[in-house]
Amino acid sequence: MKRNTGITLIILVFTIVLMLILVGAIILSLDDNINTPDHAREVAFKEQVRNYQEQLQDYIGMIQAENSGRLDMSKINLSGMELNEALPGIKEEDKTKYEVEEGKLVYVGEDEEEIEFAKGIIEVTTPSVYIQDRLQLDLDGIKKYQNLTDDNYMTWEDGTKNNNDGLLRGSFEKTDWTENGLKFGQGKCVDVENDTNLMGENMTISVVFTANSFVPQANMYSCFVTRSNGWGYNDNYNLNLDYGGILQFRAGSGDIGGIHCNINNPIDLNKTYLCTASFEYDNDKSQTTVKMYLNGKLENQINDSEKPLVNDTFKTVIGQYDNRTNGLQYLDGTIHSVRIYDRVLSDEEIEYNYKIDKQRFNIEE
Repeated sequence: MKRNTGITLIILVFTIVLMLILVGAIILSLDDNINTPDHAREVAFKEQVRNYQEQLQDYIGMIQAENSGRLDMSKINLSGMELNEALPGIKEEDKTKYEVEEGKLVYVGEDEEEIEFAKGIIEVTTPSVYIQDRLQLDLDGIKKYQNLTDDNYMTWEDGTKNNNDGLLRGSFEKTDWTENGLKFGQGKCVDVENDTNLMGENMTISVVFTANSFVPQANMYSCFVTRSNGWGYNDNYNLNLDYGGILQFRAGSGDIGGIHCNINNPIDLNKTYLCTASFEYDNDKSQTTVKMYLNGKLENQINDSEKPLVNDTFKTVIGQYDNRTNGLQYLDGTIHSVRIYDRVLSDEEIEYNYKIDKQRFNIEE
């Protein structure tokens, strides 16, 4: 009996020693792989790409600043010969490896390993420099998710320097933040404070969203953004989706109905879109022009003799109509991004912003 116990003990000790040797070998193997020349080269290459991409983003920002924030595509569509100007820190041996197309860094070298390393990293670090001129509000779902903590999930920080932070109201949970946006539902909305710079007779409002369902009640709608006192025709503006899936925009004028424009074809559910609306009042013509865009393309334009109503007692609400009639005018879906300008953007600027949104939020046409 004692002999059997001794043998069992010896076998157990031997087994443990053998397992330790195997674990040690695995660790050494992993360490060798981590420290291989190829791995070190990949890390260095990716860091180089990131540095070049940051330089490019700074350069595009400088171009926009020099042009009062307005887009000059001729300066952003740089050729390889102009790369030194865009990337002053680029190495001599890298001058023929990169080009810039529409503000995006593209690797055009022939090194097969670097081509593999470049996959993904350049896509991920594509500049996200939206048109900045008179951008008053910038709520970005991706940036919020990247900076999400237990303490700040009830605030959607404004990306501009205007301090127009959005405060979440209702039964939001931290899990309502997804990797690229905020999920809304009945009783949930975002109030934007310090928002007196979000009103005017000339505005552009852009929203990237995914709708899960349409509000089923007739004459009700899902509101993306509204600046309102809750009585429709007295709104400054609201951008919404009706119960049939039609996107519509309204600028209140004080008269019943106000100034109304819509995109006639209904959207598809569970698909991500960028909807942009602008309105501009021409004092000389006593006329308001409203334009609506879907995924960067102009879909409808109307001219109205009414003048948009502006009142600094209104408040800006996201994801639900301020009137909250019966709690039914809410958004069932996700808002990924909200941008508001206190001017009208050109068609070219709207298309440029869309290209950034499409890449960042995986918009499918």
